Amino acid sequence: MAINRSKIAPFRSAFQRILNIANPATGCQKLIEIEDERRLRGFYDKRMAQENLTKEDDVRKYVIRREVQPKAEGKKAYTKAPKIQRLVTPLTLQRKRHRQALKRRRAEASREAESEYKQLLAKRVKESKQEKIERRRTSSMQKSASA
Repeated sequence: MAINRSKIAPFRSAFQRILNIANPATGCQKLIEIEDERRLRGFYDKRMAQENLTKEDDVRKYVIRREVQPKAEGKKAYTKAPKIQRLVTPLTLQRKRHRQALKRRRAEASREAESEYKQLLAKRVKESKQEKIERRRTSSMQKSASA
């Protein structure tokens, strides 16, 4: 559900807020009044840019988790966390390296193809000049022989 942040009312009390939430799939809007700070924290931004973290810190430990009570009887409660956007993992770094390697290979192949083409072009220009010179010689010899 998308949160229309321009419609969020200012704090009424210490931890009470009214949210105007729109569901993009159905298009219906709903006002939700939240009094508990822990439940309200789940609506905050999911990015951890405001935290003072280093590259060595595991950002998954800083995610706001919420406890979910299962509907079935006798099952244990579990926690859920929102998806972390732009999470840098070894797999994403590997994919980035692979993309960059492909880009380098394409550039190298393009450079090689260009140099081959220039060599071929220079060879053909040289041959055409030789043919031109030969034609001139033969035509001038024919003129001198006929005269």
